[in-house]
Amino acid sequence: MPSLPKSLLMISATEFRRRLNVSRSTFWRLKRDERFPKPLKISDRCERWTEDMYGAYLASLEANDERN
Repeated sequence: MPSLPKSLLMISATEFRRRLNVSRSTFWRLKRDERFPKPLKISDRCERWTEDMYGAYLASLEANDERN
């Protein structure tokens, strides 16, 4: 089976949080920040981010660290 492009791979809030290595409360606090990527709404109770969104967020954090 061919692999999907990264732009189509979706990750949950739990996976996003695990990759950032932060607690649930910290994750939801980050999510309220305007720089945090807005999730795609799959259904009323389901939100997901793409791998590209996650990568772009990490890149923005690294760029911010380099400026400081």
